[in-house]
Amino acid sequence: ARYPHRRGGSGGDAGPEGSAQVDVALAHCPHVQSALDELALKRLRSADPERAVEIIEEVASKGDVQNMSAFVCKALNSFPHVRGKADGLEQAFAAYPSVRELLDDGAVAKLQGCDPARAAEIIADLAGKGDIRNPSAFVATAVQMYPQKRG
Repeated sequence: ARYPHRRGGSGGDAGPEGSAQVDVALAHCPHVQSALDELALKRLRSADPERAVEIIEEVASKGDVQNMSAFVCKALNSFPHVRGKADGLEQAFAAYPSVRELLDDGAVAKLQGCDPARAAEIIADLAGKGDIRNPSAFVATAVQMYPQKRG
């Protein structure tokens, strides 16, 4: 994709191992695989394999999703990384408890959706600065500009 940071941009290729994980998950949920269009399947196969499997399991368990392809694409756009792993984020909040109190739910969701190492880095930056007028906006901008750990 020419602009991978924009909506719908591909995040790269997960590689053969990642694609195999996705194919195994789809084989376990044939009703999901048959309901997905080519774009959704391509996006799953090129996404973070753990996140792709998480989405497949989620859509399979819901049972009432009318457009599974749209669900998959929206889930990948909103949260490209595994959401179930809050350990790193919780550890960062434990290290800087005052930061959690400054953030709204949207900012916390953005941190949960980005790379865990990047989330910890943003929390540390926020704690170190101390004079940020709108901490939630700081988080949103930081995640948008650099979703992966810098350096």
